[in-house]
Amino acid sequence: VNNSNNNFVIASFDCMEENNKKLLKQLNITRFPTLFYFGKDGTLYPFQEELTSDNLVKYMQNRK
Repeated sequence: VNNSNNNFVIASFDCMEENNKKLLKQLNITRFPTLFYFGKDGTLYPFQEELTSDNLVKYMQNRK
């Protein structure tokens, strides 16, 4: 998603695919859906709140 202030890349993968099992372990994914923000420096920020539109907007605003 691109807008005048920010650039975001939104990606997903199928956790049930055999080829993705290694990624599940690397990211310690234990529940679905699982959302992460990867900072430009590679820092991983997990989303740990209740999945609501308000919480998701706040989460992304705090990543600036």
